[in-house]
Amino acid sequence: MTVNSNHRWAYGLLLLALAFFAALYGIPPLVANSDSETVSGQCIPHHKVKLDHGEHGGRPWRINASIEKIERHGGCSYWFLKVQFLPQGMAPGSWTEGWGIPAGGHLPDTATIDASEEEEGQAIGGVVGSRVHSVILSFSGARKVVVHPKDPRTGLLRRFIWLHGLRFFLYFFRAGEHVRTAKLLDAKGNTIATVHSQEGELIGFMGA
Repeated sequence: MTVNSNHRWAYGLLLLALAFFAALYGIPPLVANSDSETVSGQCIPHHKVKLDHGEHGGRPWRINASIEKIERHGGCSYWFLKVQFLPQGMAPGSWTEGWGIPAGGHLPDTATIDASEEEEGQAIGGVVGSRVHSVILSFSGARKVVVHPKDPRTGLLRRFIWLHGLRFFLYFFRAGEHVRTAKLLDAKGNTIATVHSQEGELIGFMGA
């Protein structure tokens, strides 16, 4: 009985030690690597998701988001976040916006806007920060339109940290028009920033 009791105690202590080391070293990497994501400072494989899609004028459109690693000095302390706009559902007329973000992170709360017009000038799409509740687009000819950016779907936000802090929009307008300015408002209607178009691009602070 004494020998068996000693073995049980030794076995119990061994299991307790293994459990401690598993909790200390094993569990965090498993959680961080779920859905192909990694902890800060680590590399991440390329991943692409569909943010939104629809149809306009009989043509399908879609918006995609993707993430990939940026290797610097042998490490991956930054990731590269990209959002692709396909107003015609295909490569012609499409464009992509991209920003560097910290590994394991997302766009900062201070992000404002990064948007572009389609080359033919009949659609504008872009990304705004999480504070931006609405965007007032001023067109040539003094016409103004209020656009409400969307958040990524809840399921995507739960899976991918790099989609946090990001809102997006795609707006179709009449041929011959061009966007002059974008006024960004928060949820209370206060002005965050007013950005002027430069050759079809609206570029604000994105924290890149």
